[in-house]
Amino acid sequence: MADGLARVASGEGAAVAGGDVVRSPVLFLAVTVVGHADKPTDFVTRAGAEPGDVMLVTDPLGGAAAGLVLLERPELAAALPGEIAGDLRHRQLEPTARIGAGQALARAGAHAMIDISDGLAGDAAHLADASGARVVIDAAAVPVAPGISELRAHVDPDRLVYGGGEDYELLAALPRGRLEEAQASLRERGLDPAVIGRVEAGEGLVIRDATGREPAVQGFDQVRSPTRGEQS
Repeated sequence: MADGLARVASGEGAAVAGGDVVRSPVLFLAVTVVGHADKPTDFVTRAGAEPGDVMLVTDPLGGAAAGLVLLERPELAAALPGEIAGDLRHRQLEPTARIGAGQALARAGAHAMIDISDGLAGDAAHLADASGARVVIDAAAVPVAPGISELRAHVDPDRLVYGGGEDYELLAALPRGRLEEAQASLRERGLDPAVIGRVEAGEGLVIRDATGREPAVQGFDQVRSPTRGEQS
C-alpha cells in the first residue's frame, strides 16, 4: 500500500509526508490531502453552477461498479467480449484521479465541479444543492462503460451507472461558450467527454430519458446506504 501511494503521489507531483503505524486487529486507512491553488480561478468547488450552464462528464460511467460485480461474481466475465472484463476490474482496482482533466476544466471556465465517487445520482445532487440550482440529466446522453449492457441480465445497469460510484470521473458545469475548448482539452488527454445535461433555475436533481422515465436509484450514502457489495 505504501508503494502504491508513493507511485500515485509522485505521478501527480505530490509527496507522501508523515504516517502513523499502530497495532490493531483490523485494518484502518486514513489519508488527508493538503494542497493549494496558485490562483483563485484554479480552485473550482461544487458550488457555482449557473442556469444556462451545460453539464459535462469526462468519460463513460459505471465501469468501476461493474468491475466490483465481476470481482464478486467472476463467472459473469464469460458474458463479456474480449478484454472488457479485465478493463472493468481495472477500473475498480486502480482508479485514476483526473487531476489534469480538472485543471483543464478550470482553465476552460468551469463554474462548478465534483468527482463522481458515490454515483452520478448522488454527486450531481450534491453539486445542485451546493450551487442552489436545478441540475437536469438526460439519461440517454450519459455515456456508459463498455460491457455494462452485457451484464443487464444479472444487474440493473441504472444501479451501476447512477448509483455505483468509484469511477472518479469529473462532472462539471460549464458556460456553453467554453464547451468546445473544454472538450478539445479533455480529448487531448485521451478522454471521451460527453454533455449529459444542463443547469436550470430551481433546486435539486432531475434525471429522465426521452419518455420521461426517471431511474429509481440514488447515489451511495456512507451513512444510510448498504455496503457497495450489497448495493451492487
